[in-house]
Amino acid sequence: MTQDSDTPPKKPNGKDHGHIVSFPGADERERIRREKQLAEEQKRRDEKEWQKTYKERQKGEKVPFFTGRVKKIPPFTKFAVLTLIAIHVVTNLLPQELYAQMIAHLGFIPGIYTGAAAWQWSALISPLTSLVLHFGWMHIILNSFMLLVTGFMFEKAFGARNSLLFFILCGLAGNLIFFVINPFWVGPVVGASGAVDGFFAVFLILNWARMPLPPHLRKRGHTPLLLFWCAMTIVLGLIFQNTAWEAHLGGLLAGWGIFELWKRGRIKV
Repeated sequence: MTQDSDTPPKKPNGKDHGHIVSFPGADERERIRREKQLAEEQKRRDEKEWQKTYKERQKGEKVPFFTGRVKKIPPFTKFAVLTLIAIHVVTNLLPQELYAQMIAHLGFIPGIYTGAAAWQWSALISPLTSLVLHFGWMHIILNSFMLLVTGFMFEKAFGARNSLLFFILCGLAGNLIFFVINPFWVGPVVGASGAVDGFFAVFLILNWARMPLPPHLRKRGHTPLLLFWCAMTIVLGLIFQNTAWEAHLGGLLAGWGIFELWKRGRIKV
């Protein structure tokens, strides 16, 4: 009888010695170490070269904001900033009792919609009217400045009509996220922060490639940067207790999401 050709022949001593494991010698270890060292040195050279290129490009692109741009502020951005400031000035001239009533009726109060607070008909418009009211001068100054910078960029690229629509959608999204997280909140929430953060999200998306990021982070795109700002929004909101971080986060996520859908042609405006 012949032996089956698929059956491996036995070793002469009848024992299976298994696989032989070997470790790199001193020369091989030195070669691996040098390769890693050269790779790290090349990485540092690439980052230095990139930073040098970035700085040189920035020098050539610097434009004095208040001398070269302020005269060319587009209509929506100019009107929105002036309107927010004018409303804040006028409301602060009201008697204290009248001012409190106005905030109670025109501010966004989640508890009204869940029964935690008494119903009032102004709740039908307060998600919108709350966007143009602010608490304190620091609040209005910060929002106005951020809207001026980010709104300027957005409107120049996408026009006044789209800027107004984007402002409203992101502002409403901010109030919606605040409502979802705090459905029984009975205090008024006011401010254009959600809308402004929507513009800020687009600002980051369009400008992340110009930011001083190392190459190994740059290749990952703008998603890590947006996620970082989402996390920072939550952290800062928890540190500064009087900040409605939920509205900031809602506006940021809405701006990010709407712009991505818009850019991919999923929505038309």
